[in-house]
Amino acid sequence: MINSTPYFHPTTVVLVDDNVRFMESLSFGLHALDVNFKLFGSAKEALKWINDSKLYTTIFEGLDSDEGALPSFKNRMFDVSRFDEVTLVVVDYDMPEMSGLEFCKGLKKSEIKKIMLTGVAGENIAIQAFNDDIIDRFIVKQDAHVLGKIIESIDVLQQDYFKNKTLYLQKNHIIHNYFPFMEETGFSSLFDEIFIQGDYVEYYVDSSPGGIWLQKANGDSDFLAIQSEALCADQLVVAHDREAPTELLEALDKKDVIACFPDGGYYLPDCINWQSALHKASNFKGEKQNYRYALVQGLSPAQSSGDLLSFNDFLDE
Repeated sequence: MINSTPYFHPTTVVLVDDNVRFMESLSFGLHALDVNFKLFGSAKEALKWINDSKLYTTIFEGLDSDEGALPSFKNRMFDVSRFDEVTLVVVDYDMPEMSGLEFCKGLKKSEIKKIMLTGVAGENIAIQAFNDDIIDRFIVKQDAHVLGKIIESIDVLQQDYFKNKTLYLQKNHIIHNYFPFMEETGFSSLFDEIFIQGDYVEYYVDSSPGGIWLQKANGDSDFLAIQSEALCADQLVVAHDREAPTELLEALDKKDVIACFPDGGYYLPDCINWQSALHKASNFKGEKQNYRYALVQGLSPAQSSGDLLSFNDFLDE
C-alpha cells in the first residue's frame, strides 16, 4: 500500500441498482470494509448526485514542479469532508432508466473508479466496455463468489484511485527526495503488517517529524517514526555541537533508539524534556540504506481530540 501513495483514508462508494433488495444485501455483505456506502435505486438520481458533489483536487495541485515543493499530507487529516470523496461506483448494467454503461459514460469525474455488475448475457458488452476504458472491472452477478470479488475489487481500485492522484510525486522525484523509505523493497510489507495489526483506517506520511501518521476509526492516532541511519548519525553530531546532556548523547549513540525532535528532527538547547523524544526502535535494512523505526502510540498532530473527525463519528452523523 505505502509504495503506491503517501496518504490514504476511507472514502465514499456509490452503489447503483434498481433492485433495492439486492443492493441492501450487498451493502450488508460489504460492512467489514472501511468505506462509506451511498445507495441509489435510481441511476439518474445517482448520476446527478455524483456530478453535483464536490470535486476533490489533489492536495498538491498547483505546486511548482521546478521547486519540488512538498505538500502537507498531514493537513488532509483535518479536512472533515475527506470521507465524502467519491472514489468508486458499483453499478448494475441492466436498469430501466439507463444502462450501467450509459451511467459510467455520464460521470463527469473521470478519476472515479467503476465496477459494472452484469448478467451472463451482458458479459460481452462488459468486456468491450473494459477494453474501451469505460469501466475498470466487471463482475457477473450470478458468479458464486460475487461478494468476494466485489470486496477485492473495491480494495484494489481504491488504492489505484489514490495512486493515480499522487503520480505527480513520482514524476517529480518528491517521494525519492523526502520519503526514500517508501521506495525500499520490503518496507511496504512491513508497513502493511503494522497498519493491519493496529486496526488503522487512514495514514499520512510526514517529513517533519519524519514518519507516518496513523489513525483508527475511533479517532485514536499514533505515529510511526522512521529515520535513516544517516539522519540518526547527524542527530548525534548536532547534539554534540549544541552541548546536549551526556545522557542524551549516550542514548543517541545507541542503535536501538530513535529521537523525534522538533525543528527538523534535531536537538535544541532549550529542549528540557528531551527524554520524551526518545523511543525504543527496531531496525529495517533497505537495499539503498538502513533505517530505524518506532511506533509511538498516543501521539497526535492535533492540539485536541476535537480537532480531528474520526471515521466512526462521520458514519454516525
